[in-house]
Amino acid sequence: MTSYTTVTTRTTPPIFNLKVSPTTPPPSPSLPRTDLVPLTNFATPGTPASRRRRAFALQDGAGRLGFERVSFCGRKAIGPDRPVAVTLEVGPSGKRAWLTGTRTCGSARTCAYCGARTAHHRALELEAAIRGHHQAGGRVLLVTATTPHDRGMDLVWQVDRFLTATRAFKSGKGYSTLAAKIGFVGEVRGLECTFGRAGFHVHSHSLLFVAPDVDVLALESTLKPRWARKVYEAGLGRVDDDHGFRAALIGTEDQDVRRAAGYLTPTWTASDEVVRSDLKTGHGGRTPEELLADYTFDGDLEAGARFAQYAVAFRGRALLRWSSGLRARLLPEVTELSDDALSEVEPPPEPGAVRVVLGELDHFDFGLLRRFGRAGLARFLEAVEEGGLEEGWDAGQRVLWAFLKVLEPPRVGSPGEAPQAS
Repeated sequence: MTSYTTVTTRTTPPIFNLKVSPTTPPPSPSLPRTDLVPLTNFATPGTPASRRRRAFALQDGAGRLGFERVSFCGRKAIGPDRPVAVTLEVGPSGKRAWLTGTRTCGSARTCAYCGARTAHHRALELEAAIRGHHQAGGRVLLVTATTPHDRGMDLVWQVDRFLTATRAFKSGKGYSTLAAKIGFVGEVRGLECTFGRAGFHVHSHSLLFVAPDVDVLALESTLKPRWARKVYEAGLGRVDDDHGFRAALIGTEDQDVRRAAGYLTPTWTASDEVVRSDLKTGHGGRTPEELLADYTFDGDLEAGARFAQYAVAFRGRALLRWSSGLRARLLPEVTELSDDALSEVEPPPEPGAVRVVLGELDHFDFGLLRRFGRAGLARFLEAVEEGGLEEGWDAGQRVLWAFLKVLEPPRVGSPGEAPQAS
């Protein structure tokens, strides 16, 4: 089971008047069966079932913080023309079941389920773009930019100043001349933050698509003082020379991801570093998802308030920002969708996997699942996965039948015997 660090003694004043509801979820029908466990009791750690239970629990946590849109994610049918169906995929990595035909919230920054799904799609797009640029003979750089920060900085102001420094950094004749020299094609940027002892830490990870003969060390030595100057002019203070700006060459077609960036490996790629913040853990701090987890599982009210502060500062900001014309050039056959729309797109099947729609849930069965909340939905999907392609649908129906028995009123007399008149 994943453990989370909870800070119980804080001396800082409240951030703002945030009304946080009790950490205990609303009461639900008692579940007599021992296998109908609450969301906080995870399945085997690291399995798809445990990750799904965690995402469901974080959705409930966000709902208790007042994010109403997240609280209804996946709990309503799209409409009568889109039946709610049960889909099962069996592949080399295991079994995975989910519902289709339900309405998602599309909140990539605040919803653990939509955020993970959208980030997965974006990472696949980045991998395709990197692969295409490498095949064309180009190179790709991973650039990390950060700024000084302290606990007294307002996050909305900090994000605004960071973006101001970024725009100034990329403007002017000096940058244009350098871009032409390195054969600059375009850039994809991901903006994120963590929270630690020194407050919120806003930073960006960018992919620079450049010519094949670029000198990375020379480029970094040229851009690092320029970034430091623009950060200072934006009012964020003086940048640490060792951490303010880093550039590294990433993998090509004939080699694994190069370790120049320090934290990249063949299993954690540049695409993950740029957009998969949902899979990260804070180094010396906590990611927004970890803040939400500390609130959801440990009742850390300040963590909940900090997550709400993050949600306000990053509201409406896409997970990725492509420079003009770059996406159309590198991904000409991929339809561009917003983060909101992308959350409703099913992920592509795993290579070698079999994906089957097992059946459709009628209005009554879907309403029964809604009655038992996300814990009931998690148990239903796990039963489908345990049953597999042959028994999955029947296993799910048995769970629905157990739910129905819980809700049935008690009967008087023995089974099959009519009640006696008094």
